[in-house]
Amino acid sequence: MRSIIQPLVLLFATAFLLAAIPQPALADVQPGDRIDSTNWQKAEGLLPETVLEWVKKGEFILDIGELDYDPTVMMPPYAIEGTKNNSGKYDMDESGYIVEKATGKQPDYVVGIPFPDLKMSDPDPGSRYWWNQYYHRYSWGNSLYSYFVTWVNQKGMEREVSGEYRSLIYDGSPQSQGYNNPDRALSKDIITVWKPYDLAGTAMLSWRYMDDRPDNVYAYIPAIRRVRRNTPANRSDAFVGSDFCIDDVCTYDGKVNLFDWKIIGEQEVLAPFPGSKTEPIVQEKGEWLSTRQITAAQWGYKTPDWKGAQWAVTNYIWVKRPVFVIEGIPKDPYYNYGRQIFYADSELYLGYYKVIHDRADNYWKTLLVSWGGVESDDKTSMRLFFLYFHLIVDDRARHASVNEAVSPRNVCRYLAIHNTNDFTLTGFKKFCK
Repeated sequence: MRSIIQPLVLLFATAFLLAAIPQPALADVQPGDRIDSTNWQKAEGLLPETVLEWVKKGEFILDIGELDYDPTVMMPPYAIEGTKNNSGKYDMDESGYIVEKATGKQPDYVVGIPFPDLKMSDPDPGSRYWWNQYYHRYSWGNSLYSYFVTWVNQKGMEREVSGEYRSLIYDGSPQSQGYNNPDRALSKDIITVWKPYDLAGTAMLSWRYMDDRPDNVYAYIPAIRRVRRNTPANRSDAFVGSDFCIDDVCTYDGKVNLFDWKIIGEQEVLAPFPGSKTEPIVQEKGEWLSTRQITAAQWGYKTPDWKGAQWAVTNYIWVKRPVFVIEGIPKDPYYNYGRQIFYADSELYLGYYKVIHDRADNYWKTLLVSWGGVESDDKTSMRLFFLYFHLIVDDRARHASVNEAVSPRNVCRYLAIHNTNDFTLTGFKKFCK
């Protein structure tokens, strides 16, 4: 009997001592929590390691919140309906383009998410994810808005570049079905630069196609007063000297088949949102516009008594969202980035983070994107997921760039009405000054 009691006493004593020792909390957060350098462990596994390091160092402070709306319904009504009808309808061909399962041919139009309910076990799920991302964005139709790109160093703001972005979309919305499209283009974009003086007049025109043809990219350089044709690899060059490149838009804006894609995991991440509620949009002459009441991001360099990174967003909430972790490796040996790891919403098909490595596979930069739900007053006529900002941090140079997309000083127009002739080489010249 004694031989049994002694081990039991020892077992209970050991359990008591272990209980008395403080144990690290399991990584988890709740609405109302504030995560900073004192309790950063609570966010382990909920952020890319590079972003967790910012929190650990006290450069970022995360106020945890939750959404009072269902983000999965923040799409135009026709895109919601199209997504329901697309289940099992589409496949991909050997070149990585969408085809109809019934015919094996490219469809004339795709409206809604082409591969709903995407799973890691699906064939080439990484490529399918990016097609879903593009068709979510195509559902917004044409767009027109100003942009503001701010350089930020460790002391504060350096300079700001402003200009205008306009896109003509040939697929994904009823608006696109009215366009004559003999070239089988997917989209055409124009980016112009207004300020500062040394960059004013710079402009870029891009055409993207529905097949293997590479993007046509043309740039007007004021210093030589000429339009020059660029290679698609130039999309990975620094945009007007900032930390961004063109392909950083919405985490990735290049052609799907130019990368080798692999979904390497699923998890939750904390993503920045402007607030817990949707914000208003209004209709004007058939276009849908943001309002001056939109919530602008507040940055560290503008926040009194802020002691974190000058480029940290200080007034947004951070919400748990389910994501796929996607690895992308560029096929082009002249592409400036090497391996990239994306954290992209597995329900909304929009990206939040991109961790960028150089060609030698050493860590270089981290990109962060913020989205938020907007809707019409009646909450049914139109719902969208607006892009609020991009933030890219070069952790080697300790430097960052911020792209302000929607804000009180920047009205965004979706389903915008354009003159298609503006997107020809001849029409483009009127934007070149």
